[in-house]
Amino acid sequence: MSPPAAAAGLGLRQKVFLISLAIILVCMGVLDGYLSRALETSITQRTEEELRVRLALVEKEASQLDEPTSDAHAFDALADDLGRRARSRVTFISEAGAVMGDSEVELFALPRVENHADRPEVLSARATGHGSIVRLSPTTGVRMMYAAVPFVAKRGGACVARVAVPLDEVDRAIGAARRLLLIATVIAAGVAVVLSSVAAQLGSAPARRLIEAAKRMAEGDLSTRTNPVGTDELSNLGRALDQLASSLSATLGELKSERDLVQGILQGMQEGVLLLDADGRVVLVNPALRGMLLLGADVTGKTLLESVRHAELKALLDEARSRGEDTVGE
Repeated sequence: MSPPAAAAGLGLRQKVFLISLAIILVCMGVLDGYLSRALETSITQRTEEELRVRLALVEKEASQLDEPTSDAHAFDALADDLGRRARSRVTFISEAGAVMGDSEVELFALPRVENHADRPEVLSARATGHGSIVRLSPTTGVRMMYAAVPFVAKRGGACVARVAVPLDEVDRAIGAARRLLLIATVIAAGVAVVLSSVAAQLGSAPARRLIEAAKRMAEGDLSTRTNPVGTDELSNLGRALDQLASSLSATLGELKSERDLVQGILQGMQEGVLLLDADGRVVLVNPALRGMLLLGADVTGKTLLESVRHAELKALLDEARSRGEDTVGE
């Protein structure tokens, strides 16, 4: 079954429900997209503000460390300590881009960590004094927010302190919001079923009355009236049906009067009258012709030869039909 045919077979209640459900789903989809972006933006901004506070602590501690930047043990120990206190990943990057310490990388693995000189947050920190970005960590494979600031070590060049936190809080908040939206969608769908049923019941009652009235009119009861109340579309339709019934009743009355008049004339005529349809079957025979040709009451609907076995009369009628004009014969 094609979609238009399937839709045409639906009742008013089903159509109202499907429309309500479609509206709810569209609204929930738009709301989900909006809330997801709004939540992510809000939590990301809050996280960045918190990172700035933690980063200030890290930068202060690192700038006061009286150890050479080549002493990876000292900077890695400081990164581990600050990482625990700041509850975030702390990384110290030398002027050349080498990782001097990382709270989530063991000391022996530091030489194998790739150079960080070209990381966006590091480049931004060196250029503007602060850098932040959200990206996937190539070391841990987790989506992280990074914030970095430059600092000058007591016994070394210009270095960069970086703090990072995973954005699982953002993902959890978005997931929780989507679960709430799903629950709200299910509840709204249930409410839509109830409301659409009530609305369809209230809205279809006048429609059913109109349908019943139209059926009675079609069966010939032109005295039926819908008597609508209101100014909506169904009320206007009811008024149109009432007007149609009145017009048909008046027209049929006029036709009945004309029929009775014609029948009266035919009944009183002394001349015989025979009327055939396009197929040559008898439509009307007046009493005078019945008496002349001794025709029975069952001639209506029969062919001429079945009713009147008169070849010359049939030839006269055939000639009149073929010529399309008056024809006279005896």
